Amino acid sequence: MTDLNTLPLVSIIIPVYNGEKFIDELYNYIFKQDYPNIEIIFVDNNSDDRSVELINNLKNNDSRVKIYFENKQGAGAARNTGVYRSTGEIITFFDVDDIYPSDKISSLAKIIFSQNNIDMVFGKIIAHYDYGKKYLPDYSTFNEGLNNPPCLASAILNFAVGAGPPTIMCKKDAFNSVGGFENDMLIGEDIAFVFKLSLNHSIYFLPKVVAESKRHYNSTMARYKRENPLINIFYDQYKHFYLPYIFKNNLFKVSKNLSIIYLYCIKGLVEQTRKYNYSIIMRMNYLYSEIKYLNKYGLSFFYFPLLLFTTYANQFFYKVMIKIISIIQIYDFKINQYLKIKNVRS
Repeated sequence: MTDLNTLPLVSIIIPVYNGEKFIDELYNYIFKQDYPNIEIIFVDNNSDDRSVELINNLKNNDSRVKIYFENKQGAGAARNTGVYRSTGEIITFFDVDDIYPSDKISSLAKIIFSQNNIDMVFGKIIAHYDYGKKYLPDYSTFNEGLNNPPCLASAILNFAVGAGPPTIMCKKDAFNSVGGFENDMLIGEDIAFVFKLSLNHSIYFLPKVVAESKRHYNSTMARYKRENPLINIFYDQYKHFYLPYIFKNNLFKVSKNLSIIYLYCIKGLVEQTRKYNYSIIMRMNYLYSEIKYLNKYGLSFFYFPLLLFTTYANQFFYKVMIKIISIIQIYDFKINQYLKIKNVRS
């Protein structure tokens, strides 16, 4: 990376929804990047403040700045539009309200250009909260360096930590090969994207902080939690995206470790049911309808009485029952796989 004139173009994708407070500061972070060959693509996502006006001001003074519009609400849809409009072979993402070191792009680019088989690289992020707390996620579930498919997939499923868009750089071809971000997910679309990519592409984990996130009152996640206080976010994503995606694409053949999705769905369903202040009959009906839905993707009705008991158990028996269900689920999956193989052979 010595000849600056031959460096590949990196497209920076920035979704914007009412970001007038942050746009000028973000532009300064981008302006100070030590990687020279970039295009800056803002995608406005139905802002009703001065965001578009401020971006147009930047555009008038910097030919690298472009602005597009996405009517479908959600950062995932906006990012997809930005990638579609981009002209670089390499893409990276900035969120409008985050903080970035001047070597964010160059640090990631150095890795992705080092080997032809690296399709994505991601680094670390630090979260800053309004009340002063600073949080660095535990990245111990990821192996430093190159991770070939599908080894990252099961680690991503636990939602303990992910690869957020501000930490990512990837090849445009790899992005398109998995359909980009899920347009219908208002939250969690970032983790879902990396999950899909990890199943088919080599990903490099760089243990370096490349972004600092501001967790404020009006962030997408904060707003969603306020508006949906009774929704178990993780279970909602497991049942609507991950389990159907794994099951329909027969990914258990790719990695048996992905069977952990059933245990996560079971735990999530119990936690969701315990959240609801329903009568016994309503909870039974809810549990049954949910298991009926999950049964389409391989979860047995056998779990219904176990989950019903676990729902009403005190904290001690709740933990005991979850451990028992975990053991049963592991053997249940192994037995089902054995029967499938036996049926195929016969």
